[in-house]
Amino acid sequence: MTSVRSARGRRLGASVAAVLAATLGAGVLAAPSAGAAVSAAPQAAPTADGLGVVPAFHKLLGGGKHGVFTMDGNRYDHQDPTYGRLTYTRYADGTTIELDMISAEDRVVATGDTGAVISPFEQSVTVFDGARGGSYALPVDEDTYVLRELGLAGGGLLAVSTTGPRPVLKLHTVAEGSRVVDGMPGEDASPALASATDTHALILTEDAEGAALWVVVDLAAAKAVETYAVPAAADLTSVTFSDRRIAWTEYPGGAAPRAVVRDRSGGGDTVLPLPPAPGQDYDLGLVGDWLTYSRPGGLAATAPSPARPLTARHLTGAGESFELLDHTVRSADSPAGGQTVWGGSVAAGENGEGVYRITAGADGVPTAVQEATTGQSTALRPVSTELPDDGKTIRPVNGVLAPTRFDFALNRGGVRVDAVFRHQDGGTLTRSWTSTERNIRFDWEHYLGSTENGAPRHSGAPSGAYRISFTFTPLNGIGPAVEVKGQRTLELGHRPHGFDFDTTPDLLARDSSGVLWTDSTVMTSQGELDARRARVGGGWQAYDRIEATGDIARSQRSDIVARDRSGVLWFYESNGYGRFYDRSRIGGGWQVYDQIAGGSDLTGDGRPDLLATDRTGVLWLYRSTGNVEAPFAARKKVGAGWGVYNQLTATGNIAGAGAGDLVARDKDGVLWLYLGKGDGTFTARTRIGGGWNAYTELIGGGDADNDGKADLFAYNAREEKTYLYGGTGDRTKPFKVRKANTAFAGGAYDRLA
Repeated sequence: MTSVRSARGRRLGASVAAVLAATLGAGVLAAPSAGAAVSAAPQAAPTADGLGVVPAFHKLLGGGKHGVFTMDGNRYDHQDPTYGRLTYTRYADGTTIELDMISAEDRVVATGDTGAVISPFEQSVTVFDGARGGSYALPVDEDTYVLRELGLAGGGLLAVSTTGPRPVLKLHTVAEGSRVVDGMPGEDASPALASATDTHALILTEDAEGAALWVVVDLAAAKAVETYAVPAAADLTSVTFSDRRIAWTEYPGGAAPRAVVRDRSGGGDTVLPLPPAPGQDYDLGLVGDWLTYSRPGGLAATAPSPARPLTARHLTGAGESFELLDHTVRSADSPAGGQTVWGGSVAAGENGEGVYRITAGADGVPTAVQEATTGQSTALRPVSTELPDDGKTIRPVNGVLAPTRFDFALNRGGVRVDAVFRHQDGGTLTRSWTSTERNIRFDWEHYLGSTENGAPRHSGAPSGAYRISFTFTPLNGIGPAVEVKGQRTLELGHRPHGFDFDTTPDLLARDSSGVLWTDSTVMTSQGELDARRARVGGGWQAYDRIEATGDIARSQRSDIVARDRSGVLWFYESNGYGRFYDRSRIGGGWQVYDQIAGGSDLTGDGRPDLLATDRTGVLWLYRSTGNVEAPFAARKKVGAGWGVYNQLTATGNIAGAGAGDLVARDKDGVLWLYLGKGDGTFTARTRIGGGWNAYTELIGGGDADNDGKADLFAYNAREEKTYLYGGTGDRTKPFKVRKANTAFAGGAYDRLA
């Protein structure tokens, strides 16, 4: 855990102009010139406790004792013709001042508390001195359009002049004008300013043979005073230096990275191992007798790494180390010593992202002082810690239970999401995935999951209360996981062909040993999920006919009837858990029927009825009474000539007319559709198609694919496969193309219902 000292309590609105002693001489500072569009009024209000505010999309250019320069990092670098403004945020009162608008030809430089926008075709460069609150002009002895600037150092501008016969490094200051920097090796036309103190600049350049060098320039004398050969394994851009030391990162081939710290007075090198990490992008800093290091980009990383925090390590003694910040985005050396770092700390709370000044405390130990914030938390934060629509009851609409959507907005992406849906009876669905996006969406299609013999099994989500939680864990390891939790209630009502409380139709099947099983199918937008096959019980070989009837007992679950071999019909009420209560006797004499079909409301009273055909081909209706003691009224003749069919299946309403329908298969394998009129009778038949004699059983399975239309299941005993024919609601073409289904797949059964 990092420890960050806040600068907020000390902000009393002191004038910056009165803070710094004059280092450029009296009278140097002036009001902004016409070419330097400096806004006198603060452009960004500080936080309530005076902490400066910087936009999250800005990038750090440089920072010093008194403020930080940033600019619009999204629009700069020729990505947008409008670009942005150079801005300076003052530490003392937290206000932000907007400077020049950046155009396509402009170049921006900033070091410490000085910054400038270099515009072409000018004979001077206007520098804004944030420490003293004014600006001054640096004359240059050529058109700035051909000037190749390195950057600001010690209040002056280092730039390469290209107007002569060879490139020349010059230092432009108010007091001395334009001077050639003496002693520079080679004739490098593109040197780079690597770092700077108040008195010296470190230049990356080349000698006459093209070998890379680091050259220290004395700014007062405009003279190169130290030269260091750049080692072959060194990262040229990682170098940093202070009044006493110079440090850089090396990546030896096949070995872990290391930091090399050289004593500028000739005291030798200190080599410090760095945490192994892919890539070569360590940032280093020197703060007194401490080295700081970090690999930027930790907030967007997808795995924890000891290389990501900004870590301080002592250069003498036991080499103790500790973390200053949890991650960094970018850093810049401060000329007065230390670093200015754009990064973040979980310990800093809700405004932990922003600009930090790394300086040595009174004891010489580095400390991180937050000076500005983006207004964002380094720790992972959801917009709300409450579940969306917490406590809401979910119900089907027009018979369709649409997926329940959960949307979450986080302050950043790069998370592992763990979603848990736990029913009041203990059934659970757990889903985990990773996301790089900050907006997380999950559509719950109302199913639960479990594991059976190592394989996933699923079931429809039953009615009842659910405790729901979403846990978001940062992949980068920065900060703790956060949880959003709450409760929802699922209220389904009756689902046709359902022997339990869940959302999916259930099928019954009896194997050759007389054991009755139940299985179901779980349909999602991503495809079908395999459900668990459950044993109901043995002894069912006593029956020659088993038929699902729908909700006879008015318990919101489907019941069944079974005919024994002596012709007695028995009633089994569902207990809601895939099992049945003890049977009750309906009556004898049912051996006269060769077909029995149940499950459709044929009379429009909201109760499912029973159909039976006798051996003379007469079709009889048994209307449901709603009384489990006598569940069916006396039979009523509703048709004749039905002896041509060897399979009758009550499907429910598959054609949209409002009454229960019927499909019948003749002995040639042709399937016919009969639409219910609502009085127990049917319209004239409509041919669906041939080839249906391939199936052992046809089952009206309710709405398996949750589209509001009744479907048909077909079991092929030879293939040991079940197929789903999704309903269309169109009487001329009532079923979709079949799809293989997992229900009772791979098993041998002699009776399905």
